[in-house]
Amino acid sequence: LYIITKGFVNILRNTASGEVKEIGNAHAGSFMGEWILFWRVKKDVSAIAWGEGVEVFAVTKEDINKLKEKQPQAALELYEHVIEVTNKRLLDTGEELATIYDATNKLSDLTEDEIGEANFWKILEQLTKITNVDYCIFIEQHPALKWLFVYKFDTRAENKKPINEKAGNEITPNTSGALSRVIIRGTHPNHALYALPLKQNENLKWFVILAKNRGIFTDNQIRIFKNISLPLTAIVSENQKRAEQKMLDAKKMAW
Repeated sequence: LYIITKGFVNILRNTASGEVKEIGNAHAGSFMGEWILFWRVKKDVSAIAWGEGVEVFAVTKEDINKLKEKQPQAALELYEHVIEVTNKRLLDTGEELATIYDATNKLSDLTEDEIGEANFWKILEQLTKITNVDYCIFIEQHPALKWLFVYKFDTRAENKKPINEKAGNEITPNTSGALSRVIIRGTHPNHALYALPLKQNENLKWFVILAKNRGIFTDNQIRIFKNISLPLTAIVSENQKRAEQKMLDAKKMAW
């Protein structure tokens, strides 16, 4: 049983296809490997430290047996706590699946409507509601210059027009996850920011900055963000493809 005493770790699992998929994370105060309390079979998972300064406290099955022998009440409280947390994780998983299903359906419905900038706005506004954030900033990669990113839309803007402003060092092809430095356009030091990269055919194309005016993102929210990145990429890609085709058709008509 590993208790995280400092830092943050990602929890990974090998899928049947041989891929390694992130299935969760753990931060200071949480734990992993609780199955040793109930089963002898080890789960097919691993964990990776996120950044430096991660510390864990390891408890073996032998340690648990000694605790049950010498301090049975403490051992009982440990079991109760682990069961309570595990049950909450199961409930959170159900909530995540429901949210991801709802998000995919609602966003997919938008691809049947208008094409172009207006629909990008609808997608972002719907995403803001679904993920329970205060606003979203949409950042697009230049089609030819892979190192160049451009601020495209901000759901706080009243005119709903493209920003078309160059992003500086705040966004790079490697940017992802929680952003600690307030360098994103129009954000405040108290805002919680999360950069969700959207990839098409393994090529980075866009970023969505999900932002809250106060507080922090929960592990549950972060897992939801990551899980909707794939369907969101497909939806944004399809919308853009149809918008570009509409423009080409209009040019052909003009010719």
